[in-house]
Amino acid sequence: MRTSSVVSSALLLSATLSGCLGQGPSTPTTPDAGSYVDMPRTSTVSGFLLDPEAFFLLSSAWPVAPDDPEGPPPPFLVDGTPYLEYASISGANVSLVSGSTQTSGSISAQKGVWQVYNVPRGDSTQYVMKADPMAAGVELGAGIDEPSPVEVPKSRYVSTTTLRPILPSVPLCQLMVATMVGEAGALSALAHARSSTVADLLNPSKTGGVVLTWVFVPSMMLDWVQFNADQVSVESSAGQVYALNWDLPGAGGAGQSPMGFMASAGGVSPIGYYAIVLPPGGSGPLSVQFVDHGTGEDMFGNPRPWFIPSLEADIQPGGVSVARVFALPGGEEPPPPEDTDDEPSPGQDFSWVCMP
Repeated sequence: MRTSSVVSSALLLSATLSGCLGQGPSTPTTPDAGSYVDMPRTSTVSGFLLDPEAFFLLSSAWPVAPDDPEGPPPPFLVDGTPYLEYASISGANVSLVSGSTQTSGSISAQKGVWQVYNVPRGDSTQYVMKADPMAAGVELGAGIDEPSPVEVPKSRYVSTTTLRPILPSVPLCQLMVATMVGEAGALSALAHARSSTVADLLNPSKTGGVVLTWVFVPSMMLDWVQFNADQVSVESSAGQVYALNWDLPGAGGAGQSPMGFMASAGGVSPIGYYAIVLPPGGSGPLSVQFVDHGTGEDMFGNPRPWFIPSLEADIQPGGVSVARVFALPGGEEPPPPEDTDDEPSPGQDFSWVCMP
């Protein structure tokens, strides 16, 4: 499926009006002020759940027919992209977390779709998404008739927090990308590099948790395009940083995970993928800085080095967190918006995607 046909998503809103017809004139009455109550302000947050490592494996190893001049589909997180369909996760419980508050969950369905209702809404309360595997396990690519041409190794999935802040300041917050990883990807490679086990990495008495950060090339399509960045180094305010690399499963030698990932302490990841192992007993604020060492222009003509916003997050002890980090073109931090009394045009209003 090509780019022109892949990018297709539409929202249909409908309203039902009701009224009383045939009624005679009535005498207006003054309501009792005590009859008014403040209705709770809530938002419905929805999106889809995917395994980002399976998505990368599929897009990297996707076969191309010799007579296909256009090559494989681009790595777009939109309906119709085969990598997204086969990497989508059904059967997981997705909830929203803000500090110690956690909403009721939504079980992800076919194509990873989930929807959480009655999320308390405000102008300052931010949430992150958390995906927990159910006791029966989860399924990749549920409901797809044809088997994937790329084999994705089976994996036991773990509770994963997506470090993408959501500010539900509008009634509908849609197209949120939640992530969930399994033991067969970076976690397995990381355990080998540390001469430990995945269970050790997830044990709060042995580590403070694992943070996986993946850096992507700047895109005009916000976070729905995933071209991996290279020549980007990472520095964390806590823990040990590991650079992750990838090769076809079985081709990377000792230390390669079943999904093809490899880990090494320090260095620069050629695919922009890093793991940070936090010390045991540690939790709270984490700051991760990114530096682009590239020059010239990227694939979209953006000048390098890019400006890459730092990752600032509160990390709970134990468990796995995933951050999808998107670079910005220009090399310098964009200036703050100017104060103006002009109303923003509809093209400037991105509140519908609930960006912080």
